[in-house]
Amino acid sequence: VNPTEYEKGETVTLIVAPASGQMEVKTLTVKSGDTVIETKKEGANYTFTMPAGDVKVESTFGKIRYALNIAKTTGGTVTADKETYAMNEIVTLTIKPDTGYSRGEMIIKAGDTEIVPERDGLVFKFKMPGKAVDVKHNFSKNEYALSITNNSFGAIKADKEKYGYQDTVTLTVTPRAGYVLKAIAAKNGDTKIELKKVGDKYTFTMPVPADKVVVSATYEMVPVNFKVNNTEGTYVNIRENYKTDSADLGDIPNGTVLEATAESPDGKWVKVTYQNITGWVMVEYLAKVTG
Repeated sequence: VNPTEYEKGETVTLIVAPASGQMEVKTLTVKSGDTVIETKKEGANYTFTMPAGDVKVESTFGKIRYALNIAKTTGGTVTADKETYAMNEIVTLTIKPDTGYSRGEMIIKAGDTEIVPERDGLVFKFKMPGKAVDVKHNFSKNEYALSITNNSFGAIKADKEKYGYQDTVTLTVTPRAGYVLKAIAAKNGDTKIELKKVGDKYTFTMPVPADKVVVSATYEMVPVNFKVNNTEGTYVNIRENYKTDSADLGDIPNGTVLEATAESPDGKWVKVTYQNITGWVMVEYLAKVTG
């Protein structure tokens, strides 16, 4: 205050100067005896009308507290240990990604000035500047590839190469000519995944893989009739497996009509049943029955 003596009715201007960026006026009281004098705040200053008598001015100061504004985001949460902070106070932010998401990019700004925090895992720390701070965190959605097991009897194709958690996976199954799909399965580790048939496709919801989500299918041959036609002999051997050194289960005479229900992976053998004996016969000794 300058001067320190005033005439009755004069306007007194009080200039209050707390530490820049750190302190602010909490209370300011002007009294004449026991009477409280009304003051007006004008910017950073306070004014009042001088009464007929001495006055006493008292003020208290406190630290300015600045807001921390955390932007809404998807894929996780960002939480602060407090709502407001004083200048140079340590701000602690903790991020928590949702299932299927990972820590992404943290952007912290005070106005146009970017703040680089210290990071320890999912915890970020920095000193509060003398102004409000805006925080934004972009979580990263994880993507997972399928492991598709195909074989010579058909093929499975997915609509995408990678999927996020809870994305819909769509599978198209194409059996080889002469085959139909017998079963299709998807597993996440040891856990079976429920598949839904939608038209001619199969769908499921992508989980968080234990390792990889594995998709496989089995196929069965559309039954085909063959006639034994060994031009080098009068019969053909029926064997326990589709190998020439497999156990011989018996002979099937030329002209016998057989129904083939399966085929070896290399296509050189078919599975038949003859006189209650089920085994494998080489295709080169058979002729397909048409009509």
